[in-house]
Amino acid sequence: MFTAATVFSALELGFIYALVAMALFLSFRILNIADMSTDGTFTLGCAVSATAAVSGHPVLGLFLAIAAGAASGFVTATLQTRLGVPSILAGIITNTGLYTVNLAVMGFSSNVPMLKTQTIFTMAQALFGDVFPYKLLVAAVITVVVCLLLILFLGTRMGLSIRATGDNPDITDVEAFANSAPWFLTNSGYATGGYNSGSNNLANPEKFAQYMTKNVEHLESLGANVDTVEPFNESETSYWGTPGDMASKYTDESDDNTKLINNYWDKYYSDKDKSVTPYSNALKKPQEGMHVSNAQQQQTITALAEALKDNDDTIIAATDATNSADFVKSYNQYPQAIKDLIGQYNVHATPTATRCSRAISLRQTARSCR
Repeated sequence: MFTAATVFSALELGFIYALVAMALFLSFRILNIADMSTDGTFTLGCAVSATAAVSGHPVLGLFLAIAAGAASGFVTATLQTRLGVPSILAGIITNTGLYTVNLAVMGFSSNVPMLKTQTIFTMAQALFGDVFPYKLLVAAVITVVVCLLLILFLGTRMGLSIRATGDNPDITDVEAFANSAPWFLTNSGYATGGYNSGSNNLANPEKFAQYMTKNVEHLESLGANVDTVEPFNESETSYWGTPGDMASKYTDESDDNTKLINNYWDKYYSDKDKSVTPYSNALKKPQEGMHVSNAQQQQTITALAEALKDNDDTIIAATDATNSADFVKSYNQYPQAIKDLIGQYNVHATPTATRCSRAISLRQTARSCR
């Protein structure tokens, strides 16, 4: 017979199993991984929380169940990322092992008697009474909170990385590159370039090489395979300059520059100091980048090779010049010892008036690299 109790019971189960649906959504839809361990992991959480509730800790049981599920996921992830086991097989292995683990959690019993045991549902019953659908409320609140937390997580830097990895399986193999050294490793103190856009803005090639290496190590600790590291980006050009004027100079409320500054300042930079923020009234605003001379490029490549000497999987790429002409010019200035340290040559395909002749030079350079 179709009654309100039947509807409430169906909704309760629906909210509870919605947690499983979110887990499957994350693995199958976001990460594009066939995670077959979800069945055993869900049962593991039930076993842990039930055992904790019987021991007199119903609320703690929820957090212990989450921790147990995370540990199970860690095993599956380790099998995939560290041991190279295919995702389906890794899930099956974990799921099979969880049969024994789940029994062990429950004292090697096939069930856990919970009659007269205090649970989060009985706690809600005592709070709201039998008239109110307390079980539905508890299940709905937990599911909604988990869903909101998942949405917030997927909007973080790590969450966006997970989403990008799922959309692009090959993103696990990446190139680490820098438009500019961080501000504390530049001569001007800004990542937008030097006050003279045609002068070196890299203060210390050795420390910059160490900085890049540390970033490579961090990316690899997150599971990414960093195939190449590129310390330069269009560094031969004189594009990258930091204007001498600061945002604090513009105070006339009727001036368009002041209006532009205040508009962005109120939205994004209200906690910053205008007196140390460069601003240009030119059409093209300051952009991250730095000029690096050929001599400093060689120093950086040498230092980077030394810093990466224990990393057999990551090679150095250079120079990401703006066009083929700048690339050829840089390449021809490198001594053979520097060329031997470079494992991959990068160049922008920016069109120029003499593209054909430069393309010929680039092909000739490519032949000499073979």
